[in-house]
Amino acid sequence: MTQNTTARLLTDKANLGASRLQDEAMADAAQGEVLLALETFALTTNNITYAAFGDAMNYWSFFPTDEEGGGICRCGDLPR
Repeated sequence: MTQNTTARLLTDKANLGASRLQDEAMADAAQGEVLLALETFALTTNNITYAAFGDAMNYWSFFPTDEEGGGICRCGDLPR
């Protein structure tokens, strides 16, 4: 069986221009669930606004990370 992976967009909260993708393993789909592959994803000005006001709006707590000073920035995606 192949290992399923996902990627997270990690952003340095002190330097929003410093972001990177981090691969991580994910569980297989359970009974009644389905896994979709992403074909494309997009970052918009909305993502940047959330990042810029992340602490004030409590945005960073929606997708916690264990990286000191880092946050996960969600992207629009199109599964296939």
